[in-house]
Amino acid sequence: MELDDIEQLRSALRIDIKERLANPLDDIVEDTIVRQFGVIASEDDFSMAGEIPRKPPTIDGEEVHFSDIERILGVAADVFTKASEERDRLKGGGNR
Repeated sequence: MELDDIEQLRSALRIDIKERLANPLDDIVEDTIVRQFGVIASEDDFSMAGEIPRKPPTIDGEEVHFSDIERILGVAADVFTKASEERDRLKGGGNR
């Protein structure tokens, strides 16, 4: 994950905050929304075609190392947390 990617995520979340505040869905669906995030890692050792060549792990087409995934997820989680806090602050009209 590059710094540009994080800035792009922050920018998209700022737009989302404005849209959600202008068009709230709280009374319609908010209680029914379930948010789950995860990482899928798999390997097929049972292919009928024979051995499958090793392919390096990628995120969005870019090679990553498993040791970086925790850091990447931590950065993304922090960005989402701050955006949620900002949305809640603006929604409540407070200046926390």
